Amino acid sequence: MEPFEEAVRKGDAAAVRALLTQQSELRAAIDRPVFDTAPAIVFSRHDRPMVDTLLHFGGDINTRSQFWPAPIVCSTTTGRTALLRRHAARSAE
Repeated sequence: MEPFEEAVRKGDAAAVRALLTQQSELRAAIDRPVFDTAPAIVFSRHDRPMVDTLLHFGGDINTRSQFWPAPIVCSTTTGRTALLRRHAARSAE
């Protein structure tokens, strides 16, 4: 999990994509809280390429931590609705 955490912290979506492609155990634990109490998608909530990568590999848009709201809530409260539109389009496929 360490290379995954490091890549997420650096905002390296390409490295995260490569790790998730190669390691099924990472995909299975994608929503596990590894950043204090936050899963990767919450930790990276302002990094669109990272959120897109995590969603592509099965990350849950509604995942929360103890302290931060889900990325979908952040998107609506900050007016960044592109994430919502992409998620809606993916759900419609």
